[in-house]
This record gives sequence, structure tokens and C-alpha cells, in this order.
Amino acid sequence: MKPYGFNFNLTETVAILGAHNLGRTHVNATGFKGPWTTANNALSSAYYKNMMNATLNW
Repeated sequence: MKPYGFNFNLTETVAILGAHNLGRTHVNATGFKGPWTTANNALSSAYYKNMMNATLNW
């Protein structure tokens, strides 16, 4: 069963979210400017930890 939205399954969703470690935000697309993580040139769990950090107000 695929979740709503982009029609990704769970594995695909986790993969595409993890790819955010390698990118940065674009103001015209997200309203934010800058990298998603402090080390945006390597795969890590930092993006997921940031998503769960309530103090970041994402």
C-alpha cells in the first residue's frame, strides 16, 4: 500500500527524504534558504534528527 502524496512506498519515502542531506533549500520552493544539515555533502542521519528536533521549528 502506498501513502498519499507522491505515491511512494515506505522505502522510497525514506530514500528521498535521506537525499535531502545532499542538498539545500531554495527560497522559491520552500520559503527557506540554506542547507538542510550542517554537513550537506555527505549522507548521514542528521536530516532525520533535525526533523525530530522541535527547537528548530521546522
